[in-house]
Amino acid sequence: MCGRIAGEESKRRAADRADRMEAGRTHGRAVQGDDAVVRAAERGAVETLLLEEDVPARHEEFLLKTCAETASEVGLVPAGTGLTDGAGAILRFPVQQ
Repeated sequence: MCGRIAGEESKRRAADRADRMEAGRTHGRAVQGDDAVVRAAERGAVETLLLEEDVPARHEEFLLKTCAETASEVGLVPAGTGLTDGAGAILRFPVQQ
């Protein structure tokens, strides 16, 4: 029973992150792709770092370290979500790309 509930909650959170990412992209508050996410992380703009399951992001170690230093959340989204380079970020504030 607990496994089913945890699995459902995990799916709900992943869907919520995907929705927030899409909404953020339409308002300049989300980016995707290694280079864009790295630039946002360097500026402290990342609220939530999103990594696609089973897709190694080129700068994954740097992103995890930098985002931890700025108290960013980290979340996984299911493989096949379509994040460029397997990385995306919901932003605290818009950044110039």
